Amino acid sequence: MRSGRDAGMLLLSLVIALLCVSTHAQDEASFDAATGEDATVRAPSAASMTQGEVTQATGIEGWVRAAKKRTAFSIANVFESRDVWRGINWFGLDPAYLLGGDFKLDLTPYDEQRKRDIWEVKLHSMIGGAWALKAGHENNDRFKVMAVLENRIFKYLDFDIGYEHYGLPPFDDHDRDFEELLIRTGFNAIPTFRPVKLPGYEKEITSIPFGVHYGAYYGATSKSFTLTNDKYGFHGYPPNWWWHNVEFNLITPFPDIIPRRTYGILQCLKLDSTIWAIDRESVLPGLKSGLQDAEFGLAIPLILDFGKKLDLDRYVCGLFGESTLIVEPFVRYGLATQNLDMETRTWSSKDEIWGGVALVYAF
Repeated sequence: MRSGRDAGMLLLSLVIALLCVSTHAQDEASFDAATGEDATVRAPSAASMTQGEVTQATGIEGWVRAAKKRTAFSIANVFESRDVWRGINWFGLDPAYLLGGDFKLDLTPYDEQRKRDIWEVKLHSMIGGAWALKAGHENNDRFKVMAVLENRIFKYLDFDIGYEHYGLPPFDDHDRDFEELLIRTGFNAIPTFRPVKLPGYEKEITSIPFGVHYGAYYGATSKSFTLTNDKYGFHGYPPNWWWHNVEFNLITPFPDIIPRRTYGILQCLKLDSTIWAIDRESVLPGLKSGLQDAEFGLAIPLILDFGKKLDLDRYVCGLFGESTLIVEPFVRYGLATQNLDMETRTWSSKDEIWGGVALVYAF
């Protein structure tokens, strides 16, 4: 009996050690620093402050600390050798730069953890853009604005509803802009139902960090541009269309036996897989009906805890307290990625491998 339980624990240990994953899909959702913070498990957050720590501060600093208990803000810079957006190699073989800012507001109407384990709700807003690092791709620059109401139910179930706006050149007339309404649901982890002690981990394991999510994105535009825009490779949007997305991810911290540094910490390995499908052809250049994209990604974040090391919680009335810099190298592989030949303006499909680094400052 004991050997069977030990074998089960060993199997669980191997699963956790070998399959740790996160979502770093190169849809602009990768700007969200919360993914990196959650992945480390040990990284501090403003929401973890006790009421006593908040009330110790007085005046403006007290108000700032109280506000930070319910808010999170991050700024991300992403440099990548390719910019693949839902199966389209947006800037061809040239590298790209993505810049974005995320803001999260905790709208949960109570503080007790017992109640929060039943239901949490947050407003997640983001604005970002993508640009090629070489000239000749100005017609394909893009920006995105997003607002999503994120619901977490019984700790492990997610249900999100939201709105996205994409802007494409020419930015002065918005002819190529389009909107999306989204619904996303799934689970973020699998509970073990009873704590499991694994070798190398100080705390008992209460869940396996494997998540699966499905998203439905309804796209539409208020503009119906004509062939005068053909220089951008577009032929006009259909009245409406649907994107479908399935994501698989698993996030696991390294065992505690791995040495940790005071200033920089390698804390976890992240891996993800995402699949995109669409029900219309030629909504955007290179898109085909049906299965559009399948990607696999691997990332290793390095966590730099500025707030603790540099005592930033005392600067600007505590605004920069709990500051964290996440440096995250990543590599991705995409099946049948759509590529545009800049000379012939024709599209072709081939597998792609690319990489880059994300620099996320969260406070």
